[in-house]
Amino acid sequence: MAIKTCRNGHNYDDTLFSECPICPKKDITGSKTQLLSFDDANKTKIIGSEERTVATGSSDATYIPAASCAGFQTKIAGIGTETGSDRKLVGFLVTYDIHPLGTAFRLYEGKNLVGCSRGCDIVIENDHLVSSKHLTILYRNKAFLFKDEFSTNGTFVNGNMENEGQLYANDLVKVGNTRLMFLQIPFDKIGF
Repeated sequence: MAIKTCRNGHNYDDTLFSECPICPKKDITGSKTQLLSFDDANKTKIIGSEERTVATGSSDATYIPAASCAGFQTKIAGIGTETGSDRKLVGFLVTYDIHPLGTAFRLYEGKNLVGCSRGCDIVIENDHLVSSKHLTILYRNKAFLFKDEFSTNGTFVNGNMENEGQLYANDLVKVGNTRLMFLQIPFDKIGF
């Protein structure tokens, strides 16, 4: 095992990964993230391939470095625009259907909206069977409740189509073609 540090300060095993697995490599549309420049005629030029994305299309283009904007970085990873810094982390949804090395989505106390819309807390893109607002997972009073948001293809929990109910540790949730394992943080066992 050889530990390498990327330019954003993330440590990773370079025998397993050719580049940092934490830094976003793709933008929201799925193409490689590139730094763009605009000349006086407002023509777009690619001037490099870095973890940056143009935020405006003017000649004084603004870019958002992924390392300095955690909300933007998690949006690219499909987690949503909210970093959760003002809400307690209470669980995860983990899938191997999006990326073969796995994708983990964070669940925070309160409401967590799952869907393909960019406004969702957990964004599942590239699955045409996931509705824009597919499922809500709510953490309240030490319980995880879920409710299908009238999705076109329904929500399945442990193989059964369900409209609402309670989630328990290691339940398998399926939205569209994406299977997600629900992992709960056991606060009672770690003293929180």
